[in-house]
Amino acid sequence: MDEEKQQAGPSEAVPGSAENPESAPGKHELIDNQNFEGQFKFSRLIVILSALAFTLFVSFVDQTSVSTALPAIAKDLNAFESISWVGTSFLIANTSFQLINGRLSDIFGRRACLLICMVILAVGDLLCGFAKSAVTLYIFRGIAGIGAGGINSLVMIIFSDLTTLKQRGKYQGLMEVNIALGNGIGPLIGGAFSQSDAGWRWTFWFVVPVTCVAGIAVFLATPKSAVSQGRIIDKAKMIDYPGMLLSLAGVIFLLVNSLSQPNYSRTAY
Repeated sequence: MDEEKQQAGPSEAVPGSAENPESAPGKHELIDNQNFEGQFKFSRLIVILSALAFTLFVSFVDQTSVSTALPAIAKDLNAFESISWVGTSFLIANTSFQLINGRLSDIFGRRACLLICMVILAVGDLLCGFAKSAVTLYIFRGIAGIGAGGINSLVMIIFSDLTTLKQRGKYQGLMEVNIALGNGIGPLIGGAFSQSDAGWRWTFWFVVPVTCVAGIAVFLATPKSAVSQGRIIDKAKMIDYPGMLLSLAGVIFLLVNSLSQPNYSRTAY
């Protein structure tokens, strides 16, 4: 009997329990239990994934709707030579901040970070609609890009948390369909507003209430994920700021270099 206890003891010790206190997580250590895969019934999973898919749809509508409104924007703001920066500023911010959202969501929680990114997108688009100059429009479009980049990455992270490897391929189609719909419907919306009496500004304002609806759906449908323990200031210390800044700088320099094109004069040919 004593031999059986000695053999079973070490293998049955639960990490963080009284029998194994050495493995207990520290006060401010990151909790690694974000994964919900296999925990939800089919009906509940469809509701959650539908809310996430709709959020992804809104993000891509915002990203593509501006393309057909650019002529009207350039004419109104007298920005024909620099109007490409509407898309460039958005793309730079979008791509740069996708890198850090995974780590931030590990610390502060998936759903909280996603909702914050949706607020950033809505605020950025709201400000874009009030822009009085090309420069302010580019800045506000960059703010919207930060939110959109976070949405795109966090939706897929949460999607991976919720589904098993066996389910992932099947439900991935739901996300891809919404991305395709967003890419297809976005230009139609931008063109319709820019050609109507409403004007190009509603291309941005239109996204704000739709993002709010998506945010409510995410808040109600998506489960609250685990967050790291401790105070906000202690959580902030867990972020690798030098690495984050180097990553941002590298992506920004790479994108600016690849997106910048020489402005050749026609008389040079």
